[in-house]
Amino acid sequence: MKTYNKIFEKDVERTWGFSHKDIPNREQDILHAALGLSGEVGEVCDVLKKSLAVGKPIDEENLLEELGDVAYYVFIILNRIGRSLSEAQKKNIAKRAVRFPRGFSEDRFDRKNRNLTQERKAQDGQR
Repeated sequence: MKTYNKIFEKDVERTWGFSHKDIPNREQDILHAALGLSGEVGEVCDVLKKSLAVGKPIDEENLLEELGDVAYYVFIILNRIGRSLSEAQKKNIAKRAVRFPRGFSEDRFDRKNRNLTQERKAQDGQR
């Protein structure tokens, strides 16, 4: 049985019109997808803003739909740079392990004194 990620991947390829082997407009596609992503993130924020403005519960169905659109554009960018979502997630986990070794706490987190070199090493599998 196919995983839903594979089904999603095939559908993105079908609707965007590319294959992994044929990337003639790589930079153009990355830019297009990044702009699409920013628009969809704006729509996610709009769902939340409407809830806040009228004091009603968040429209979770609309939120889910917009997050699916976000995932669509994220997948396109990852595809165009030859990377996978699981690879991005792995790097993010490694970065947060360095940044928040004992979990997040506002009083322990110093944005100005982050060790970016150590974060990058962790993302590259070095410690």
